[in-house]
Amino acid sequence: AQHSTDMLRYVELAFVALAAGMLSAAGAMYPYAQHMSYQSDLSYRRPNCKAIPPAMALCHDVGYPEMRLPNLLGHESMREALQQASSWVPLLAKRCHPDTKKFLCSVFAPVCIDELEDPIWPCRSLC
Repeated sequence: AQHSTDMLRYVELAFVALAAGMLSAAGAMYPYAQHMSYQSDLSYRRPNCKAIPPAMALCHDVGYPEMRLPNLLGHESMREALQQASSWVPLLAKRCHPDTKKFLCSVFAPVCIDELEDPIWPCRSLC
């Protein structure tokens, strides 16, 4: 029983470290400039809202209908977001933390509200 508790704690700590790294990497590689997301030295792309597709098993039933692209990890296309998000679905099955899904969806499929220009980042309490 102690070994299981230790292993679960290790998985939780690894998840927290990975999540912190993802957020800091997202912030470093994906700054926003005057309501436009920086994509390269030559182009700017305005973020847009897209319906969260049923194929995005990680976030399809998250509680809001539309996600922002590019997302907070810099994925510019739905295809890229779907591919990257799919690798995290097995983590949800582990049920290591009740807010795992909320956190992952907040970065892979961040809520998109047409009236808001700036991205909505995860609450500090999720991190």
